[in-house]
Amino acid sequence: MNTRKAGIAIAAVLLAVAAVAALLSGALRPGQSRYSRVVDKDRLHLDFDPLNCAISEPFSLSQGDAVEVSAACESGALRISIGQPGKAPVYEGDSAVCDAFAVNILDDGTYDFEVTGRNAVGSIDFQIHRVTDQLSSERSE
Repeated sequence: MNTRKAGIAIAAVLLAVAAVAALLSGALRPGQSRYSRVVDKDRLHLDFDPLNCAISEPFSLSQGDAVEVSAACESGALRISIGQPGKAPVYEGDSAVCDAFAVNILDDGTYDFEVTGRNAVGSIDFQIHRVTDQLSSERSE
């Protein structure tokens, strides 16, 4: 009888240890995402490992602003889009263009910066260079 109770106790402890280990390992089921997002007035930065969803952030931009994009893609598929809702994107690209590039803004409005991944591992940074900031610095010189 005591042997049976000891066996049950050991099995319960082993099951509890396995459950805690699974939680601590941060194991993801297929198709899940793990990412960090930093957003402020002029920047969106994402680190992901992996990304299996779409992440979108709206930014208010003016004609003449520039968006500097720097993408590092280690694996998987990544799609990048910058555009106004209901209009054709001013930029759309995929993992083949994981590099640094700039997108010039031609019209005032709210633009969505969207990143969509499929098993994507890497990071991306959108930095806004505002025309109003450039004009202010030129006037102060």
